[in-house]
Amino acid sequence: MSSDRLVLVVDDDAIVLRILADQVARAGYVVTPAASIAEARRHLGQSLFAVVVADQSMPELSGIDFLRECGAIQPLASRVLVTGNFGLPEVDRALREGEICRLLIKPWTRFDLISLFEQVFERHELLCEKQALRGKVALLENQVVNLTRRALRPESPAPAGQQMGEGRDEQQQPDGEARLERGARVQQCAHSDLRLRRTDAGERPAT
Repeated sequence: MSSDRLVLVVDDDAIVLRILADQVARAGYVVTPAASIAEARRHLGQSLFAVVVADQSMPELSGIDFLRECGAIQPLASRVLVTGNFGLPEVDRALREGEICRLLIKPWTRFDLISLFEQVFERHELLCEKQALRGKVALLENQVVNLTRRALRPESPAPAGQQMGEGRDEQQQPDGEARLERGARVQQCAHSDLRLRRTDAGERPAT
């Protein structure tokens, strides 16, 4: 299934989940809400998502740990962490190591959300294009390897009958030229003999 504009939103707080999912949908995305980690994992196994949003404070698993898990399952999805505590060491480390892509800081404005989603969705599209180009490059490289192998492969020898025939043709060509030369010499001798006979008969040779 295509991941075009599909967004997974994970939060154990039903009110926050409904508000966030509604705002993301109003921004033009197709939202799949999940109220638990187990439900979110089930959705990850069924659909490809362009963006995955998870709250940091959940009882089953932290948002960072879930998004790290998500990155292993769907590496092309942009991962957004929702938190009200900016500057936490574990959050900074997750950003540096690429386990999460962006932060959505509570409380957010609609403008903040739209701007953030434009960035993370563009990132997802670029990653998809990069993967597609890699596939095309790999295909072209395989074609080049195959063509190179064909070019280096020795040609199979011609059948024996064909080789003998070619040899006869090569021998027949000089023999034919020799016959033409002999015929020319015979004609010259015949003309010379005819002139001598006319001289002997008292005829004046033709000039």
